[in-house]
Amino acid sequence: MQKYQYHALFIALLSIASPAYANVRTIAPVAAGGALSVGFFLISKKADAEAEIIKKSAQSQGLDYTKMPLYTFARRRSILLKVLAAASLAGGLGIAYHANKPAPAPHPSLAISYAIEAHDTDRAIALIKAEDPELLSFDIRTHAGGALAAAIREQNIAITKEIIDRIEADVLASVHDSAQTSMLGLAIKNESDEIAELIIHTIANCDARHFNKRDNANQTALMLAVQKEDGNRVARALIQAIRPEDLWLQGGRGGQWTALKLAAYYGKKETVKLLLSKVSSEPSPATQKALNDALESARQNGHTEIANLIADALERITTESLLRMDDSARISALTKAIEEENNSYALLLIKEMDPQLFIQKIESRRPPSILRSAQFSYPILQALVNRLKSRKDVLIDDQEVRLALASNFFNDDAAYVTKLAELLLPIMTDEGINRKVHGFSLIEMAAATRNQAAVEAVIPRTTNENLAATLAKDLEPNIRTIITDALRARAE
Repeated sequence: MQKYQYHALFIALLSIASPAYANVRTIAPVAAGGALSVGFFLISKKADAEAEIIKKSAQSQGLDYTKMPLYTFARRRSILLKVLAAASLAGGLGIAYHANKPAPAPHPSLAISYAIEAHDTDRAIALIKAEDPELLSFDIRTHAGGALAAAIREQNIAITKEIIDRIEADVLASVHDSAQTSMLGLAIKNESDEIAELIIHTIANCDARHFNKRDNANQTALMLAVQKEDGNRVARALIQAIRPEDLWLQGGRGGQWTALKLAAYYGKKETVKLLLSKVSSEPSPATQKALNDALESARQNGHTEIANLIADALERITTESLLRMDDSARISALTKAIEEENNSYALLLIKEMDPQLFIQKIESRRPPSILRSAQFSYPILQALVNRLKSRKDVLIDDQEVRLALASNFFNDDAAYVTKLAELLLPIMTDEGINRKVHGFSLIEMAAATRNQAAVEAVIPRTTNENLAATLAKDLEPNIRTIITDALRARAE
């Protein structure tokens, strides 16, 4: 073991003397390991001396020293100390070796990012050209955009173009790893318009369906673009590049926003015009819904000009679509719009349809007429009645109007019932009001629901005979008083 002591001293001296090894990372661990090794070795030599004394003493007395505990303990202590000496020396040398081991070269993609951030365009481009395209794409997918994201943030068009030319287009439209948005989305958010246009052109030449991909906020690139400056070049480029049927995709918060609705909400008039120019003469249900939602959004936020633009577009496509429909299709379209509370579209249909269709009964339908379908929507009923009144040749079915009115007698809102009666009663004949259907006249139906407002509205058009017949029934005191006073006033 003594030779290890000399080796340790030799390495320690070499570490100090040699320029190649003379550094703190080498000297410190070798010196510490060597010192510990020498210390353990000297203590082990003392243990050997003790064992030797015990051995000689036992031999002089004719005893077997190998069976003596003191001798065994001394020998084992000596061996353990020598092992510790060797371990200390090896540990010091190992630490020195690893401390001076060259650091691994950084990943090429990281080297590209470092060059970009250092604004060393020539070096970055040289590294990109030397890199495997598949590794570049992998880096973008797994490192939140990697070198491409760095180039976009620095708005370096030359480096961005060099990377884009070497990767697949779908990589540009997808959201990767911890990235919050796609590379196209990043360019839009970073207001790097020239880069965004370059990416749009690349994706469009590959597969326009990639524009439909969404970021972590459920927004497409077009949704991001329309929220920027009105009519900006990126929004224009996207509207031209995206397939017409994909312009109306929903997303955003709650999944209820489209690019058009966002543009209407933020008052982006020029962007709205660009989107409306893409509406076909035969729009899909998704397009019609997008238009109606955007119209409501514009109105709610006080953007009157935009609301008028969208309303004009809706009216145009509604008129064109009605020309292609037969009467049955028109009735179905209006009924569906009423059921879905799509008032904007319903009002446009009402404006263009033949009023005779509003009260036409179709026994296979429930409710059997459009008027009945709209019985709980005053704006729609008002539009229907106004159109009916505008055509003197329309034969109004009193029964359908009567049932639409009577269905609201259960409404506790007296003002609403009065308003509805004022709307519907004028288009009914006196005969229709007083005719008994299933044993009840209209006044009896109003009294049976205990609706004072309904009774007061119907009394002026009700015959004395029906008023008297109503009094014969079990009535609320206030209803009985109103009818009694009406009959007494007429008698006078």
